[in-house]
Amino acid sequence: MRKRRVKIKLISAFFVFLSVLIFMTLLPFIVENKKEIYGDTSLSQRNNYFSEVKIKTHDKRGKEINLKSDDIYETKKDNYTLKNIVSTFTLSNGEVGTISADVSNAIRGEKTECEFIGNVILSTESGLLIKTEELLVDFNKKTASGNAAVAISRDNVTVSAKKYFFSMEENVLTLADDAKGFFKSDKVSSNKMIIRFDAAKNIQSVNAIGNAVYISKNYQLKAKSGILYYPDKALAQEDVVLLYRKDGNDYNVRSDAMRARIVDGKLNNIEANGSLIIKTKDVTIRANKGILENDLIRVFGNVAISNEHGNVFGSAATLDTKTGDVSLDKSSGIVNDGIH
Repeated sequence: MRKRRVKIKLISAFFVFLSVLIFMTLLPFIVENKKEIYGDTSLSQRNNYFSEVKIKTHDKRGKEINLKSDDIYETKKDNYTLKNIVSTFTLSNGEVGTISADVSNAIRGEKTECEFIGNVILSTESGLLIKTEELLVDFNKKTASGNAAVAISRDNVTVSAKKYFFSMEENVLTLADDAKGFFKSDKVSSNKMIIRFDAAKNIQSVNAIGNAVYISKNYQLKAKSGILYYPDKALAQEDVVLLYRKDGNDYNVRSDAMRARIVDGKLNNIEANGSLIIKTKDVTIRANKGILENDLIRVFGNVAISNEHGNVFGSAATLDTKTGDVSLDKSSGIVNDGIH
């Protein structure tokens, strides 16, 4: 359960940050609601240019915002470009955050956006760190996205991808192209990752799509189509492979699909369906489906069991993982010496 709490803490912090970005007052609003401005503004009326500007103002919640920029240009009406921007602001939970970038472009009007480009870094007092090369905030659509690599880290946990998209309206964070997550000793990777939140901003599900791999100290799970995680269960589809070690024995389990309960961060009561193959160092079992629970593996339908002594066929069988014994129900045939 500890791993799940850490993950929720990380992603929820990202959710809070983006929520603030959507509603916080950036330059287009600062210019008309400014409280204090410091810097050389002598050229402002001639060519809409400010240099070495420091701005202190407040957002719509009355929280202080400080902004520094080497140069600020009003490129056209309600369009601003800022160079080497550094801004500090207060999150809704009271902690202070800082965002910096090489360039920021802000647009005000029917299309209200703020774009951060180059060495974009967001950090908070509690240790949240976000690094990317591109962050686009759409105030009207309440989204934040980037077609650039992003890394989100906190408390030795990191989530990364080459593209990202966050929707506040749908409470969904999408990580695309080589999505990865490192959660202490666990690692998850896939082509795409979709994280959904409930109304309380807690994780509702994590969908690792395309060549998904989940590696923990207890097991390794792979699936070609993907792995869908809920707080209490996991679903894996297409060419599923489960590797784990129990009582000194290594197990290689393959099937078309798997469904598992999650208890205390461990897979429990695994149902495998379609083209099931279970391999250990001593035996290979094939069947239509199977159930792995506690110390027993039960398989059903067109069961074939093979070891160095021969092959046995039947409709159902049970493997005791503690003793290594295999019992066959309703045996339909024995080849060679059979199973011992």
